[in-house]
Amino acid sequence: MFSPVAQTRKSSGLSQHDLAILADVGLSTLVAIESGALKPNDKVLRALEKLGADSEGIKDAHNRFVEAKRKAIEARLQAAS
Repeated sequence: MFSPVAQTRKSSGLSQHDLAILADVGLSTLVAIESGALKPNDKVLRALEKLGADSEGIKDAHNRFVEAKRKAIEARLQAAS
């Protein structure tokens, strides 16, 4: 399962480092966004728009991605108890 930010980045042929530079954010920030720990910030959304992405679509897809991850974690915890 890849985040919509990672999917957009990969389909554009960019590395995480490349997108971090394009967005003017730290690499650790981008990694946290792609893992779902942080929401995409305005700088990252603007950089993705330069790649042809719809920022509102990215935000909506990111929220669904995080919710799916949360449900998977809850299911694993439920199964372990």
